[in-house]
Amino acid sequence: MFLKCLLIVFLLAVFFSNGFCDGTDCTNIMSQNDTHTITKQDSGKVLKVRCGELIRIELETLGGAGYNWYIDNLNTDYAELLPGVSGNEPGEKIGGPVIGVWLLKAKKKGIVELSMDHYRIWEGKERAIGHFSVTLSIE
Repeated sequence: MFLKCLLIVFLLAVFFSNGFCDGTDCTNIMSQNDTHTITKQDSGKVLKVRCGELIRIELETLGGAGYNWYIDNLNTDYAELLPGVSGNEPGEKIGGPVIGVWLLKAKKKGIVELSMDHYRIWEGKERAIGHFSVTLSIE
């Protein structure tokens, strides 16, 4: 009898650890290999992503001139910026634009808005030369 109870507790723990307990938290539903890439052309759109999906943001930046993209708005209850992943990938020309890369993970079902601004840190957001925003519908 004790072993049957232990088995039932173990099976329930496995079932609920996969994000099925309340239907909103989705941190374990998808694998790390599921990635949705977003570019400047997606700005202003509403994009559907799945729980647990990785969202790769790729934006051209003028790093050599001191410009960078900065996240202005992101509700971290729904999407998490993954540490140590953000950075620049080299462009085709030395001193030319590079591709800024940020990686987010969809954590919870719902709607989240992401907005970013492209500016020199010493000039401030008020002098931004570019804006990017996207609404993520996490399912």
